Amino acid sequence: MAGRVSQEQIDKVRLKAAQALERARKMERSLSQQGRKDDARRKIIAGALLFEWAKADPVIAARLKQAIDDIARPLDARVFEGWSLDDQ
Repeated sequence: MAGRVSQEQIDKVRLKAAQALERARKMERSLSQQGRKDDARRKIIAGALLFEWAKADPVIAARLKQAIDDIARPLDARVFEGWSLDDQ
C-alpha cells in the first residue's frame, strides 16, 4: 500500500512541474530566437555576396537592379531609394 499523501506534497510536486514547464518554454523561446538570428545573418551574408558578384558581373548586376526595381512593398523599396552598387 502506498503511504498517505498530504496536500502539501501534492502542491510541491505541482509547483516543481510548473517550474519545469516554464524552464522548457524559456528554452524553446531561446531556440526559436536563435533560429531567427541565424536566418537574418544568413540573409545578410548572402546579400553581401550578391553585391560583390554584381560588381564583378554585369549580368548579375542587371538582374539585381531589376529585382530591386520590382520590390512591391513601399517600406522595403524605400531602403533602396538613391542606392546603387557603386555605393558599396
